[in-house]
Amino acid sequence: MIGIMESCDQVIVESLRCHAQGVEVRGPGRWSFVVGGDCRRPAEAWLEADWLRFRAPLGGGEPRQIDARTLQRMLEANAVLEGGVKFALAGQPDQAVLGAEICPADDPADLDVRIERVCVGIGQGLAVFADTSGALPPLDRAPASADIDLPALCREAEWPFVERGEGQVAVALEVPDVYLSATFRSCGQDRLCVETPLEGRPHEAGCGRAAVGVLLLAACGAVRMARATARTSDNQVQYAWQALTAPVAWELRYALAAISVACRVSAREVNAFVDPRIAGKYLAVRGWCSLLTSDADS
Repeated sequence: MIGIMESCDQVIVESLRCHAQGVEVRGPGRWSFVVGGDCRRPAEAWLEADWLRFRAPLGGGEPRQIDARTLQRMLEANAVLEGGVKFALAGQPDQAVLGAEICPADDPADLDVRIERVCVGIGQGLAVFADTSGALPPLDRAPASADIDLPALCREAEWPFVERGEGQVAVALEVPDVYLSATFRSCGQDRLCVETPLEGRPHEAGCGRAAVGVLLLAACGAVRMARATARTSDNQVQYAWQALTAPVAWELRYALAAISVACRVSAREVNAFVDPRIAGKYLAVRGWCSLLTSDADS
């Protein structure tokens, strides 16, 4: 049986050729291309379990060449990159990459639009990585549009929720022994941002925040669709997981499942890294010894 994405093979090729450069077919369901403006990098796209996945390796991405401030910057950028694009760590040892996933669609008619947004997002991420002190793209924190019936959408997606007035809802995630909920806000004209803050004690600048950065970025590389974010206020950092989705039940189902999985592998660990001894051991095991004495994020 041909998967949904496999049936769109020609659409994917034509879209990549429209929104990227140097597109080459590398095998069944696999393509290479070049994306980005002044910071061009080679990237690849491939089909995996009916998902269309993207990855752009970042040169100089080895652990010894990334400091704690850059890890934090990656998480901050994850909140604003187009197309669900995310900074992540992948491979053995950890390598910095930009990645994205387009989930299987009941109707792939908007596949070209999604691929375009991913290419734009990778370009934005390349610019951030090249200039870690530059301005980030603007963050849209508007509440979900009143035109979207969130209670009805959640019912159709078969996820439990609590109404919070004015059409807003909170959805309980599937995380054993921990109550975490997701809320919604608008992300462009036809996208929702599903977001879940990670509750916990504040982490002091140093190896604790560095360990959280490594953990969350590694989870970004392992969990499809979800991306970890960070927002700093008064020297305190709020970590969260988010996923971008169209306001349709089948895709919302994927988004909530992805954030649930991401929280299962990170929510307790983020709290554990308040202890610098635990954080230090984690960094050493993952090969990030250069961050054990780093104060780059202070």
